[in-house]
Amino acid sequence: MKEHDEITELQSQIVDLRRKFAENPDNDNVSRFFETSIELLRKQHECKLYEDAIKTYEEIIDLLLNEECFNTKGSYWYARSLPIHYMGEAVYCYTEILIDQEDFEAASDSVGRALGIRKHLYDNSWDEVRPINGRLLGNCYHQVARIAERLEKIDVTWEYLALYQEIYESNASITNAEREREFLARCYEDIGNTAMRLKEYSKAADYYQKELQEYMDLAADFDSPEFPVLVGRSYQNLGFAYEKQKQLDLAKENFEKSIPYFEEGTERGAYEGGLYYTRESLTVSWDHLAGIEWDAEQFSDAQGYYAKAYELGKEILTESGGETGYAVVVSAITGLAEYAEKQGEYVLAQSYYEERLRLNEHRIREEYTEKSRLEYADCLTSLGNLHENQGDLDVAYDYHIKAKPLLEELYNEKDESEIVDKLARNYEILGIILRKNGDLDKAIGYYARSKDLFKEENEILKTIESRRALAMSYDNLGVLVNEQGQLELAQEYSQMAFDIRQKLVDETDDIYDLNSLSTSYEHLGDCVWRSGEFEDAREYYEKCVSIRERVFSKDNSYDISLALSSGYTGLADLNRALGNMTLELDFRKKNMSIWEEIVHRAPTSDSLLYLDESYIQMAIAFSGMDDNVSAAEYVLKAIPSCEKLAAELNSSFAVRNLACAYIVYGIICMETGEKEKSKDLFGQGLKESKAVKKDSLLDSLVEYVKNEAADLIDPSFIDS
Repeated sequence: MKEHDEITELQSQIVDLRRKFAENPDNDNVSRFFETSIELLRKQHECKLYEDAIKTYEEIIDLLLNEECFNTKGSYWYARSLPIHYMGEAVYCYTEILIDQEDFEAASDSVGRALGIRKHLYDNSWDEVRPINGRLLGNCYHQVARIAERLEKIDVTWEYLALYQEIYESNASITNAEREREFLARCYEDIGNTAMRLKEYSKAADYYQKELQEYMDLAADFDSPEFPVLVGRSYQNLGFAYEKQKQLDLAKENFEKSIPYFEEGTERGAYEGGLYYTRESLTVSWDHLAGIEWDAEQFSDAQGYYAKAYELGKEILTESGGETGYAVVVSAITGLAEYAEKQGEYVLAQSYYEERLRLNEHRIREEYTEKSRLEYADCLTSLGNLHENQGDLDVAYDYHIKAKPLLEELYNEKDESEIVDKLARNYEILGIILRKNGDLDKAIGYYARSKDLFKEENEILKTIESRRALAMSYDNLGVLVNEQGQLELAQEYSQMAFDIRQKLVDETDDIYDLNSLSTSYEHLGDCVWRSGEFEDAREYYEKCVSIRERVFSKDNSYDISLALSSGYTGLADLNRALGNMTLELDFRKKNMSIWEEIVHRAPTSDSLLYLDESYIQMAIAFSGMDDNVSAAEYVLKAIPSCEKLAAELNSSFAVRNLACAYIVYGIICMETGEKEKSKDLFGQGLKESKAVKKDSLLDSLVEYVKNEAADLIDPSFIDS
């Protein structure tokens, strides 16, 4: 609203000035008229009033081409240079409009005209105005570089960035004035930002270091609240560059260094004096530090940074709105929700996600854009995943179904990799939920729809991400048809996923692709095991584990640990089926060691659940070897934790663990002759099992009790 009031005021001034110079064609009146017209053009561009801006531009050019516009009897500056200067300004602004409208060919022609005008003025400048004309020419060089970048003419981009840098360095060396040194710092930042977009992160860091040095010197020489903020922004830019290079220690160091400068700027009122982004920048540094700590599995530290970003972000959003404030609040809420979810505080996690959903809903009503719809769909997906993890499959399904039409709408508008990947993932999740609910036909339909998004002739398949997604689709289809007993088709799908992943490993040498390849080995092992080819299954599982151990040696993060745990579990299960109890126990111990280490490093509800599961499996293994003392030792480690987690968490995994622990301990007591105790434990275990829909381990234990201990359980359980 404020900007539109300013536009109305400028338009009123122009009418008045036009009348004045019509009555008295004084050069000063004419100059004020064009200066005000150029300012109006800039404001209309800022407010994205492109049609109005183009009309203003055309009026300016028409008047400038009128030779009577300026008094030709006046000085050379008024008669020749000033009209050329205003024409250069107008053409420069018009080029910016064309860039915004992504008409880069027209922008290229337009900037050529502006460049010619400003080069003429610069070459014919006297010493007093040479730095001013130098800046204007430098801005044109930067504009050429930006257009060349969008046209993917990278050599031209760097050629003109070098000219841009050269002219600003020349200006700063000639005058050493505060203003010229600040412009040079901004020039270094502009070049660094270009390098970031071109993924030349090391070069970006070099330019951000130059930017930092300029602002540090300015902050030392001039007492202004702006310069500490700009020093902070330079450190933040370095943080971004190091983060992209995966140099997370350096990224963390620079984000931390930025914070006191932003805090100083905030205390000195820099954001009130025009640097409105001071507090927003502070929240951005906290947000990125949270992400770094999260990736390092320092979840409590991450939560602390997210909480700071959230509180200040909400304050900014309430006061002034703004894209950065909104983005930071959404990111911080998501981080707090994920932390709460990881701690098993599902009600708190849901409240955070619902708050984010309200923000997303408000944004989508205000701006029905691709970005706002993607954010809304992402939040629905997060809520769906939260409920799926708690076993609330019907509620989870509803959230994912709500996200589906938004993603399909975006896909029909714009067949781009990110949208295709998200839609494919939506279909896969719907398939997974339907599969868990036993609706295999519908599930396979969604898996097939996910796969069909990726056509061989589609340009999208040129991206690594989409080939990964296609492999995932084949993988899911393989798992599902394997469960249906279609073993040949399952192996065919799993092999297709394997072939894509093998090529990706050869191309990328990326840990993600290597780990995905291990998943294909695991699923191929599942296929041949069900076909009775046990040695082939063992070979596949061993290859899977070999890769995962190699990956784990470089990256022992939670997800990689979970994958290695799954590999050890597969080999343990196979050896149990083959009667190789000693080998089974070896792999159970390896699996248990992973979870003990994770819980020691960063205990979360998820890691505690997996540790309890490993203790239960250890108890079953020892029981199978008739070592009931060791079996009892491990199951008694699990039971107190299982009881606590089942009481605290709304999680089917926790209830399933508790049911298994009671039944396993009941079997041990039955073997040692404690039948009354065994009867109580079976009763507790079978009661808890009713809340779990389907689970292979629990189902097998329940079946064992029905067959081997029918006299110790309620007869109604046998018939159920």
